[in-house]
Amino acid sequence: MKKIVLGTALLAAVSCGASAHFSGGYGELDVGYVSTSGKIAKTSNKPKVSYNQSGFGLFGKVGGGCNHSGVYVGGEFQFGRAFSKKEYKSSPKSNLARQWNVGAAVRVGGHLDNDVLLYGRLGIEGDTYSFLRQGAKDRGTVLTYSLVPGVGANMMITHNMYVSAEVDYGVSFKRTSPAASKASNFNSTRATIGIGYKF
Repeated sequence: MKKIVLGTALLAAVSCGASAHFSGGYGELDVGYVSTSGKIAKTSNKPKVSYNQSGFGLFGKVGGGCNHSGVYVGGEFQFGRAFSKKEYKSSPKSNLARQWNVGAAVRVGGHLDNDVLLYGRLGIEGDTYSFLRQGAKDRGTVLTYSLVPGVGANMMITHNMYVSAEVDYGVSFKRTSPAASKASNFNSTRATIGIGYKF
């Protein structure tokens, strides 16, 4: 699945010329709400800790796509930084901070009219979390890989610029944790708005 998404995103991003609105390449800057829920499994005598936190994030995208008989097909690469940190006062006290994000996705959609694009999105993303559980040796970076479906819309506001809105949900399928916490799980929700430039 990971290779299919990455390969399709790359092919769609570079294979089409600009023959209609939203065809061709684009760059986009987004800001939005991010939330994370998850668990760090118990270690030795320390209990399982559940996490639920929210904050905001900044994200950039570069990609491209084209229209085939009224159907838009595209691909994009994403990178960003989330700013959400929370201290949990349950015993043992711990804290978790969501940090960097990188991924790739494919888009499939259609035009509501000449200036509005509606699409569905499926991506593979990696996120890093800084984790510390006091009184234990559980500390370091948690790296998660997630399958991220979503929906979004773009609307042209000038000949080359557009505004965007997107909502997606990430389901982690692989993660690495501090050595003492190998069984962790993180799922995320993200809602963003942004502005982009079509090349």
